[in-house]
Order: sequence, then structure tokens, then C-alpha cells
Amino acid sequence: MQEQLQALLHGHDFTCRSVKIDGDPELEQRYGARVPVLVLGSTELCELRLDKAVVISQLDRAMS
Repeated sequence: MQEQLQALLHGHDFTCRSVKIDGDPELEQRYGARVPVLVLGSTELCELRLDKAVVISQLDRAMS
């Protein structure tokens, strides 16, 4: 998912950050086996696979 996201963000003023959940009880409880999960702010955009339509929509909304 991270590689696809990087390609989608290419040329835009956004960055992504990868967060390991192992060893963090709160994150392990929240996300468990659903990783990878893509979150923008406090909004979960997609899990397991990149949903390009959702990501593009949310990025457009964040830019306006």
C-alpha cells in the first residue's frame, strides 16, 4: 500500500508516515489484523488495500 500511495502522492504537497503498531497496545487493539490501514488525520480511509478513489477524494477535500 505504501508504494502505491507514494506514487499517488507524487507531485503533490503531501507526505505519508508509516507507523509500526507492534508493541503499542492501543494501536494493536485499534487496528489488530486490519493493517495496513491508511489514516488521514483521524479518518480511516482504507485498510488492507489502497482505495485510490477514496484517497483522491479526501486529498482533494484536504486541499480545498
